[in-house]
Amino acid sequence: MDSNGDGIGDLPGVISKLDYLSDLGITAIWFSPIFKSPNDDMGYDISDYRDIMDEFGTLDDFKALLKEADRRGIKILLDLVANHTSDEHEWFQKSIRKEDPYTDYYIWRDPKPDGSEPNNWMSHFCPSAWTWNEKREQYYLHLFSKKQPDLNWENPLVREEIYEIAKYWLDMGVSGFRLDTSTMYSKEPGLPDMPGEGYQWAGKFFMNGPRIHEFIKEMNSRVFSKYDCMTVGEASGIGPEESLEYIASSRNEYNMVIQFEPFDTDKDSSSEPWEKREFNPVEFRDIFIHWQEVLADDGWNCLCLSNHDQPRQAGRFAKSEAGAKMLALMLHCQKGTPFVYQGEELGMTNAVFDSAEEYNDIQTKNALRMHEEAGKSFEEVKDLLNYFSRDNARTPMQWTAGEKAGFTSGSPWLKINNNKDKINAASQMVDSDSVWSFYQRLIKIRKESDTLKYGCFINLETAKVPILCFKRAYGNDCYYVLINLSGEPQEYTPPEDYDCDAALVLSNISEVRISSSFVLPPWYAELRKSHN
Repeated sequence: MDSNGDGIGDLPGVISKLDYLSDLGITAIWFSPIFKSPNDDMGYDISDYRDIMDEFGTLDDFKALLKEADRRGIKILLDLVANHTSDEHEWFQKSIRKEDPYTDYYIWRDPKPDGSEPNNWMSHFCPSAWTWNEKREQYYLHLFSKKQPDLNWENPLVREEIYEIAKYWLDMGVSGFRLDTSTMYSKEPGLPDMPGEGYQWAGKFFMNGPRIHEFIKEMNSRVFSKYDCMTVGEASGIGPEESLEYIASSRNEYNMVIQFEPFDTDKDSSSEPWEKREFNPVEFRDIFIHWQEVLADDGWNCLCLSNHDQPRQAGRFAKSEAGAKMLALMLHCQKGTPFVYQGEELGMTNAVFDSAEEYNDIQTKNALRMHEEAGKSFEEVKDLLNYFSRDNARTPMQWTAGEKAGFTSGSPWLKINNNKDKINAASQMVDSDSVWSFYQRLIKIRKESDTLKYGCFINLETAKVPILCFKRAYGNDCYYVLINLSGEPQEYTPPEDYDCDAALVLSNISEVRISSSFVLPPWYAELRKSHN
């Protein structure tokens, strides 16, 4: 929400909408980075960790936000970006000049004898992960944009800086962090080349590296364990078994990690840039079941299907208003912490960008460049970009059906979705059958139920059908969940352990009468409760 008409959402705007969030029922807000930044990558290139980006407001605005949020029982989580900084950060500028103690705050290397980069690693946002610095006469490593140099976590002084930054915000009243790229702090010693010609993706040499758990344990011991706070690590490239190495209670590292596997059920992530593949609802279902079962005894699930790095879940994993409600019920009824990305409570969808110039996201621009180098025009890849672009999750919040969606009185920083007339908060909050009202009821049911919060997860359907069927049990209470993950009607016979006579608590479509065999409508979802 933009409070001053410059077209950019800001902290006073968020404060003005805290009652909306409180009415929805949420108890914490996670902010993407709000620190000072040149904004090469939407604030993930930080130039000052102890101040607020000018466009978003001031430190006093942030302190006011903490106070107003606390008054409503809402906690604040920040995004701690500790793998890299902006190249405009004071540390990097002093490192270029080899000023003590900053000389080795970043990963600098001499060129190979032939003058080429130190290795053939590929960056997320540009062909090479290395950029030459004329002043220092060395290459520096950047796994993302060339304006995002990687910090050298091998240097204990760097780690100390990060710990002090975290304590600074926790002492101010923040309640935890999402740890960006949190499996990338430790790189393989020697930074070896990947096999193959040209630039190569080298994740095995910088993800889950040899000292990663040592570093995170140290951060937990020095900082997180001293505060009543929550941590969730961004941990791409790992499954549930590996995640326990980060989140099991005995490990003393993170509380949760973000699960990436669901995001690959419609994407060929082995290709660069990404390509679309047919969504597989059975694979999608089995991923969630697997995480639930592996983390059952000594882990905690992070339940999300979209964020600032992903396209919108509504329209991606399920179409229609019923589909948006189905996805909400599926997540909120599992064991773990549900995350609702802004606008998901309305069923906001991907936008349609009509030209390359309308995109703002550096990743999307990089993908477009790679496609063009392969001989494809914008028109040929337009549908692919409109499906996967991170800009889809970043279009302004649709508060009203007004010209600028009630987001700003000025010119919005990014295109507003054309469907704001049909999908907006003002109309949905007064409609008892809307996606927003469904989320509000669902959140209330979950908050009031120890069974849905803490009960065990028991999968009831193992056949290769696009049906998710499970129960949650705690003490004498049981909840039953039945979901059609398909856009097609499904003829279905419920398993014996599914209590068809349990009281219906919530459904996204008019109740379906369950018998020995019946038809589930597309995207159908229901929650039932029995008391033994």
